[in-house]
Amino acid sequence: MPVPRIITKRLVTLTEAADYLGISVRQLEYLTAAGEIKQTRLPNTRKRLYDIVDLDEFIEHSKIKIG
Repeated sequence: MPVPRIITKRLVTLTEAADYLGISVRQLEYLTAAGEIKQTRLPNTRKRLYDIVDLDEFIEHSKIKIG
């Protein structure tokens, strides 16, 4: 019996990345243009993609330390 395989996407679209971060697409575009968040494009494509690892790193660096 084959074992079911769960695939989790590592690269997400602009809209998916904005949803993941809980911000608007416009805000994500601003953060990307400002160099705060990295985006990638696969060879021979024009689609903007975001790596979940980079999004998680942005979240970690954005945390406010209190006390």
